[in-house]
Amino acid sequence: MTNQPDAGANLKRALEAFEQNEAAVAEAMNEARAERSRTPAPVTGQALLNRIEKLAQQRSLDSQDAALRSDCLRRPPLARPGLI
Repeated sequence: MTNQPDAGANLKRALEAFEQNEAAVAEAMNEARAERSRTPAPVTGQALLNRIEKLAQQRSLDSQDAALRSDCLRRPPLARPGLI
């Protein structure tokens, strides 16, 4: 059986460890939120369609733009977002 002072000391150590873990989790969450706010949102919807139209009019494309245009042209018109 554990005597009262040892139990109190164990509880105090456990609470200190919990507070340190809680602080570490909070810090990690704040860092993740900050990173997410620095990352630009992906282009979607009408902005994406406008980008595709602009790319379709260009004579030369880089490899990523060409892949985007190629993928979009393979889809049937009703599968393209916003074209119903």
